Amino acid sequence: MDFLILKNKDGEINCNGNREGLDMALNLIKDAKDGEFPTGVNFKIQSDPIKEVGVNGVQITALIEVGLEMIKKLNSKFPCRENSIAITKIEEALMWQEARTKDREKRNVEGRNEK
Repeated sequence: MDFLILKNKDGEINCNGNREGLDMALNLIKDAKDGEFPTGVNFKIQSDPIKEVGVNGVQITALIEVGLEMIKKLNSKFPCRENSIAITKIEEALMWQEARTKDREKRNVEGRNEK
């Protein structure tokens, strides 16, 4: 199933819904040359906890990472204070999501619809 697809001038690149696919997508953005930058992103959001239903989409944090990498790439070409602040805030948001995940793992509720 196609969970994360990047589009560019040459067509579509299926990046799947796993970490390997996400890393591939992030590298495609990092390494993009002029005219190769993604022109679109299609995705399917994970509907329920993976431990309960398996992988059926991408996590929100994966989309945030894709957005972050796109802003970083644009900021490398057209740097400005606002982009730099946005990058910092997005990195902070990802840090808080990771802290949440670690807390849920510690309490043995990660991957389940439990508080």
